[in-house]
Amino acid sequence: MASSTFRDFVEGAWRESCYERCKPSTRIRMDSALRTQLLPVFGGQPLDGIRRIDVHRWFHSYSATAPGGANRTLDVLRQILSHAVTCGLVRSNPACGVKRNPRLKPTRFLSRTEIRRLHKALDSHRGRGSGRQQADIIRLLLLTGCRRGELVRLRWSEVQREVLRLRDAKAGPRTVFLSTSARALLARQPRAGGDYVFPSRQDPSRSRSPELSLWRKIRKEARLEDVRLHDLRHTFASYAVMRGVPLPVVSRLLGHSNTRMTLRYAHVSDRETEAAAERIGTTIAALLTETPTRSSRTPERPTSIRTTKPRPARRHGPDSATLTPSDVHRRLSCVMEMVTTRELRQSMRKVLDRLEHRGAPVLIYRRRAPAAVLVSMAEYRERIHREGT
Repeated sequence: MASSTFRDFVEGAWRESCYERCKPSTRIRMDSALRTQLLPVFGGQPLDGIRRIDVHRWFHSYSATAPGGANRTLDVLRQILSHAVTCGLVRSNPACGVKRNPRLKPTRFLSRTEIRRLHKALDSHRGRGSGRQQADIIRLLLLTGCRRGELVRLRWSEVQREVLRLRDAKAGPRTVFLSTSARALLARQPRAGGDYVFPSRQDPSRSRSPELSLWRKIRKEARLEDVRLHDLRHTFASYAVMRGVPLPVVSRLLGHSNTRMTLRYAHVSDRETEAAAERIGTTIAALLTETPTRSSRTPERPTSIRTTKPRPARRHGPDSATLTPSDVHRRLSCVMEMVTTRELRQSMRKVLDRLEHRGAPVLIYRRRAPAAVLVSMAEYRERIHREGT
């Protein structure tokens, strides 16, 4: 067995132990990688005779024409050889030292104007049969943030009143919450007696093809030539972030297996972060110039502070240095509750710039130990630099 070829191992031990446990969609990608690349290149070589230089040469040659495909095929090769190491047929995995091609992770999302143009272009192509079916799938991609394959293979048994219970999503079973528009779109789909919401016209017992040829036409008419179908998913996530939805919640909406994948959308809330910086800066500056009195009322709810026109500070009484820690703690609580920790950290440098421009000191607030102290701007900048914030 130690002298068996790569092809023998793939068709024998690896197929029985690994391939059969993969999802159907994963098998399709593996079959393509094996048929077009791995078996023609490595199929006749002894399994323990594949060297790292051989993998490097193949990967470099394939990357010249298809860097993304080379990355995906390398993953398959690495997984096969890793199983060979587990079986004790080779000492080390020669594919582990090969670095993947760097790939940009675009987060292109549509503006409100572009969404209107897309909606108008889709309206003009509703038609019948496949055209209407494709238009509805494209709309659902934007309304739900689902992946194309999840909607193309959607079964009626997975459609419930307000959610989709997907059994075969990319990262495993997940729940997709439906908006009113998405529910209405699904409700108007004809039920031809098959299992699939979007069945094939030739064979209603099967799902339609994942190829949505209408998209190329729609994209051109809506003047969105640089937009991919997957960017509709980015659009859903980006608008969720801009509306203040926390990233862990966005991660759950998208069905990400790791919240780090959702961090790519953090940058889209720059305008909201700048607005938060303005709110925090103006409110703290007002607190530093306001004198507490016994008749002072309880601070208003956090929502009342979220205004672009700050309330002018009352300037009466002694200097702000007379503020006691307990009073500042009580007044500043509402400020801290209206922003998330991530929003506060992202906007801190902008807050410092605004406070420095006004010549105000900095107030350090700790939630766990209710206390407030006034320090100089230089000292606080040094503290931020030291902590790597």
